[in-house]
Amino acid sequence: CVDGAGVGCRWSTGFVLYPNGYARLKPFFPANKDSWVPFGTSVVIGPSQDSAFPVSRVEMVRLLQESPPVLELIYNTAAQLEPVQVALDISHQEGRMTVHGLTWARSDLAYLRLSSMFVRQGNSDGDAVLTGDGMAWP
Repeated sequence: CVDGAGVGCRWSTGFVLYPNGYARLKPFFPANKDSWVPFGTSVVIGPSQDSAFPVSRVEMVRLLQESPPVLELIYNTAAQLEPVQVALDISHQEGRMTVHGLTWARSDLAYLRLSSMFVRQGNSDGDAVLTGDGMAWP
């Protein structure tokens, strides 16, 4: 329930994972608004080649932990033999997806691809990316 209090509940989707490797963080609508946010920041998780519509086929997904959610993604490719873990933290203030276990085994493939409709800071699907070593964009 989005309002957290269980009163006047409004449901909202915070995360979607598609079989082609696209994952989407969808921000909850602000607690003081009744508008739905129909878009979100997309990330292709897993090895993918450059193309008009790059994909990384997910063979299987396991729920490792329910709250906060942690998923395990299994790929059927030599480019990613180890399972990948995706931890989610989604609230009215931000959506955070932490990815562990990408092998980066092949330099000719991308292992993460970001797709966001950036308008300006604070007015976009996703307006900041932070890497594990502290690098931030923008």
